[in-house]
Amino acid sequence: MASICTSANDINNNQSSEDSFDNIWVAATNGDVDMVRNFLLTGIDVNIQDENTGNSPIHSAASYGQVEMIEFLIENGADVNLKDADGDTPILLCEDISVFEVLEQHGADLTVSGFTEKAMELAEEGNRGMVSFLFSRGLIPVNISLQEQYSINNSAMVTTNTSATGVSDIIINNIVDGNNHNDDSEINSPSQA
Repeated sequence: MASICTSANDINNNQSSEDSFDNIWVAATNGDVDMVRNFLLTGIDVNIQDENTGNSPIHSAASYGQVEMIEFLIENGADVNLKDADGDTPILLCEDISVFEVLEQHGADLTVSGFTEKAMELAEEGNRGMVSFLFSRGLIPVNISLQEQYSINNSAMVTTNTSATGVSDIIINNIVDGNNHNDDSEINSPSQA
């Protein structure tokens, strides 16, 4: 096993004999609480950011749905509103509701910009449940034309962006059905339908 690093530079260059990265970000991504605990015990800052991406351990854990890791990091002082190099906070990187809720419970800022872009990414990936959740929370602005009570004008939904169409389809389903579609069924773009 590689030695424990004491600086961001050491962490970035620390490789094990198997050529796999052995660092706090990978440990957070993998949900390896014991390894992250060891890094923190050696003095690594819980909010250390990668010099290229700006990701911190909590960004990595949020991206990969590591709820237990997120809770551990928060208990040890992780900043739930720390921005990475793109200006994204951990809540903008999560792809499941449980991660979102843990971050929110610990003070994640829901007024940050980026939820619309995240919803489009999620729609592209087929994550219908998370898009529906963001919509139900009012985090995706809705600009659609409604005719009669809950009758949708399909011409208002014409777009060349398939991820935007996926988000729109989910929003329409939520409005028309009056339900949240919190399932993980795939989203079909118009070319797949």
